[in-house]
Amino acid sequence: MGTDFDPTFSSTEHAPLALEGKPLRLHVLVDASSVEVYAENARGEQVVLTDQIFPDPSSTDVDFFADNGTAKLTGLQAWRLASIWK
Repeated sequence: MGTDFDPTFSSTEHAPLALEGKPLRLHVLVDASSVEVYAENARGEQVVLTDQIFPDPSSTDVDFFADNGTAKLTGLQAWRLASIWK
């Protein structure tokens, strides 16, 4: 899937972070045009991913999944942030 201005703009981001069967702490920030992911493993090692996005206006979901394995969500907190434009 690309964008109207460049079909190669879309990408999937990867960042290695060893889990060794231990918990992963994620902070995920999503707004109208960006996604930021802050990840920290049990040893305190961290990775950060940031992407600019151009979602369809009807897109309202955030999905979490595990590739080639399983994941267990043990807690979730979510807040709606106020717009700086309103």
